Amino acid sequence: MKKWIWILSGLVLLIIGGVYVNRHLPEWMIKGGLAYVQKTDYALILESDKVSLNTDQKAVAKDVLQTMTYDVKGTRLLGDEAFVTVEVTLVDLIQLIDNEKEAIFKNTLSDWKQTLNDLFNQRIEGVVIRQLALVLEQTREKPMTTVTIEVPFVREYLWWKPVMTKEWIESIVHDYLTHE
Repeated sequence: MKKWIWILSGLVLLIIGGVYVNRHLPEWMIKGGLAYVQKTDYALILESDKVSLNTDQKAVAKDVLQTMTYDVKGTRLLGDEAFVTVEVTLVDLIQLIDNEKEAIFKNTLSDWKQTLNDLFNQRIEGVVIRQLALVLEQTREKPMTTVTIEVPFVREYLWWKPVMTKEWIESIVHDYLTHE
C-alpha cells in the first residue's frame, strides 16, 4: 500500500511539474533566446534571412541592438497559442536624429565628395545610413525608448514554437520607429 502512495504522489508531482513547465516554457525560451543573441553579438538577428540588411545597415542595427535591455513581463495563454510580453528599451533613432541634426549636417558637409558621389550614383540610402552610424558612434548620451513586444508561440504537440514571420518583424520595426 505504501508503495502505491509513493507512486501516486510521484505521478501527481510529475503532472504538476509538467503543467508548470508547459505554462512557463515560452517565457523561458524568450529569456534564453535573448541571452544567446546577446552572447553571440546579435549575429542571429543580423544574418537572418527574414531581415535583409546590407553591411552598413548591419553596423547601424548592431549599434542599436547593443544598447538594448529587456524585461520579460509574463505569458498569456490562449488555447494552443501563447504570447510572451517583453519590454525592450533601446536607443530612439528618430529622437537621436532630431537631437543631432546639426552634427549630421556638419558631417555630411565635411564628407562632401563622398556625399556627392552617392547622390549622383543614386545611393541616398548609403548617405543616410553612414551618417546615422557616425552619429551613433559619436553621441555619448543617447535618447532611449521602450517598445512592448508580444512574441507569439503556437503549441506543437508538447512543445511551443515561436511564430516570427517577416510581417511580424516589420510591424515591430514600424512600431519602434513611429512610437506606436
